[in-house]
Amino acid sequence: MPIQKRSVVAVVLFTVFTLGIYALYWMYVTVKELQTATAQSQFPPAAILVLGIFVTPVGFLLLSVECNERLNTIRSSKQMLACDNTLLWVILSLVLPIALIALIQHEINMVA
Repeated sequence: MPIQKRSVVAVVLFTVFTLGIYALYWMYVTVKELQTATAQSQFPPAAILVLGIFVTPVGFLLLSVECNERLNTIRSSKQMLACDNTLLWVILSLVLPIALIALIQHEINMVA
């Protein structure tokens, strides 16, 4: 399963219009795509999804850590500079999760 580029605006709008349900789907699919692309996983996508449903801040914290690690693995394989967004993404996961989703999707689009 290759990493798909998705419109950042569409991801945000779908999340808003579905009252966050699309964000849960997006979390699962995104983590699964990144883990498949790198053949590595720190957290199972299903665990991130379940935590995203029942303990939203923890789910988004794990999402930010997992995506940052996988994106840096992909960057290094493409001889791109690594970028440690963990602190920013952790703060956004607690304060403004929809901005976190937008930034992660933007980063994915840059490396895909």
